[in-house]
Amino acid sequence: MYAYSLHFLAEAVAPLRAALFRASPRVEEAARSLGHGQLSTLVRVTLPLLRPGLVAAVSLVLLS
Repeated sequence: MYAYSLHFLAEAVAPLRAALFRASPRVEEAARSLGHGQLSTLVRVTLPLLRPGLVAAVSLVLLS
C-alpha cells in the first residue's frame, strides 16, 4: 500500500504543481483586499484556479 501511495502521489504532483505555478498570488491578495477571509478566498478564488490541475491529476491516477 505504501508503494502504491508513493507511485500515485508522484503521478499527481506534476499537474498540481503546474496549476499552482499558473495561479498568481496577486489574485488571492486582491480577494483578501476586497474583504474575503482565508476560507472564502480558498473556495472562491484558489480552488477554481486549481480545478484543471486537479482534474488532470485525478485522471492520470485513475488511468494508471
